[in-house]
Amino acid sequence: MDISRAEFDHEVLAMTMLSHHPHVVDFLGACDDASELSIVMEYVANGSLQSLLYDSAKPQPRYYYSTYMKTLFARDAAHGILNIHQGHFVHRDIAARNCLVDDTFHVKVCDFGLSRPMDRMMLPHVFSTASDTYMFGVLLFEIMMGKEPFPLLPPHEAAALVLEGLF
Repeated sequence: MDISRAEFDHEVLAMTMLSHHPHVVDFLGACDDASELSIVMEYVANGSLQSLLYDSAKPQPRYYYSTYMKTLFARDAAHGILNIHQGHFVHRDIAARNCLVDDTFHVKVCDFGLSRPMDRMMLPHVFSTASDTYMFGVLLFEIMMGKEPFPLLPPHEAAALVLEGLF
């Protein structure tokens, strides 16, 4: 079994178990064709939260949202993440690009390709509910500031700042 097939199976498993929640994108089905693997999920009209908040190629926010609206975005994402953790999964890739916004501006967590069932043998310092919680903090920064933290730093330098307690 190649890695893309394994990732597909993980995502289908996670979506099957977790998608019955208002803040997690609904899983409708999967197609395991010999030439192509496909996942069918609900249509979410406004696209990714990232695309609504900012264009990663430009430094300024794309649209202005009130603090109240940003708080609702954060609340919805938190409810989706809580549902994932209560289902005994770790998402492992919480970010504005992995949150979709529906036609009523409610946020739904998506993209379970990196998610894994919680396992007592998982290395907690690598991926755990704590790492999802940290990434939720980064998501809050994206929501409130309308940009990624450290947009000009290479990922390894940003990680060093985090490990040194400077972010």
